[in-house]
Amino acid sequence: MNYGELRAAIANFLQRSDPEMTASIPTWVTLATAVFNRDLRTPEMESRDTAAMTSEFIGLPSDFLEMRGVYKTDGTALRYLAAQQFAEVVSLQRAMETPIYTIEDFQLRLYPPPSASAPASLTILYYERIPMPTSDSATNWLMRDWPDVYLYGSMMHARAWLHDDPRLALVKQLYDEALASVRRRKVHATGIVSAVGSDIPAARLGWSIRRGI
Repeated sequence: MNYGELRAAIANFLQRSDPEMTASIPTWVTLATAVFNRDLRTPEMESRDTAAMTSEFIGLPSDFLEMRGVYKTDGTALRYLAAQQFAEVVSLQRAMETPIYTIEDFQLRLYPPPSASAPASLTILYYERIPMPTSDSATNWLMRDWPDVYLYGSMMHARAWLHDDPRLALVKQLYDEALASVRRRKVHATGIVSAVGSDIPAARLGWSIRRGI
């Protein structure tokens, strides 16, 4: 399903074609996308970026949602510290065997700080946001592979806009079931099965942009 097909499906399910409703459909899809970005963390959202840091700060990727880890080119994992703990280490000028990092003002901050003469080459692993399509022919992985999730997610906002509480409850049930299917999905590799879902413990040193910790 692409964006144009999704908009047509929403109008078809609502059995309405008045201009006010048609003009509201993009808003409902945008709101559904925002909810997906808060609620989902799937392999399709995993991304990586490389950075050659020559100063203490570097901006995070524009599609950044949540950090998964920061690594040196030799594979050494950098240790995450909360901003307050990080500031204490910096103020004491403590020597660190492995660099540490934190997130400040939507930027990655590194200590000891790199410089132009001693740059730090890093790999940043993170979850990227699901992009909102901008044309009728555009799509994204969730809209393409799980169109029911996108339809029900958008329809929930549509039913709320119509003050249609009975159908809103029905759509929510369908949405919850479809979203649970995405979360129960498993990733298969040769001889390996990796579960993807809420049963995976979060990394102790991870950072969530949603929670700010």
